[in-house]
Amino acid sequence: MYILKAPFFVSVYLLCLQVAVLAQLKADFVADKTGGCSPFSISFTNSTSGASASAVYNWNFDNGNRSLLKNTRAIFQEEKNYKVSLAVTDIGKTSVKTQIISVFKKPVVNFISSIQKGCAPFAVTFSSSATATDGSVTAYFWDFGDGTTSVELEPQHTFVPGYYGVRLQYITTKGCKDYGYYTQITVSPKLHAEFVAISNTITCGNTYVMFKKSETNNNSYWIV
Repeated sequence: MYILKAPFFVSVYLLCLQVAVLAQLKADFVADKTGGCSPFSISFTNSTSGASASAVYNWNFDNGNRSLLKNTRAIFQEEKNYKVSLAVTDIGKTSVKTQIISVFKKPVVNFISSIQKGCAPFAVTFSSSATATDGSVTAYFWDFGDGTTSVELEPQHTFVPGYYGVRLQYITTKGCKDYGYYTQITVSPKLHAEFVAISNTITCGNTYVMFKKSETNNNSYWIV
């Protein structure tokens, strides 16, 4: 009768254990977000099953960066789709999981003003136009440069004398926003034309009367 020795049982046990591990290995992960606006930071939690303590994790974020950590984090800048992958290698076998991460495009900010220069009180009406490639525009935020703001689509604002930089921010349904458009509003003080007669104002016949203006505006002229 042939008697099996102990080393044989150990080898068979290890072989079965290895086969079981290889059969169960499945790469998997969970991203805390799958889409957002640039710059977009995402945390990845590894949920791979069937891996031993010696398993090797290789992340490829499709943005030029990689990671060998079990759980990791990445930042995406360019507005496009990324194919993120996790390759898990354990006891000679490799399993791969991929997922698409989207960085949405910001809206294109643009607006016009009814007029850019004038005298106080200076009322200006603003009209906006938005192009949202991803999603649609859901909110507007105007900054008139004088400490006041508005959330109206087409606001009217009255300025006092000074120089003002007006900006508009759009927010889309994807959560993206842009604050990039800017226009200059110039408001001059209101002019008060004043003059005095420097000779007798009670005249007879063809008497000449001299007048002197009391304001300093060089663009003023006389109407007689």
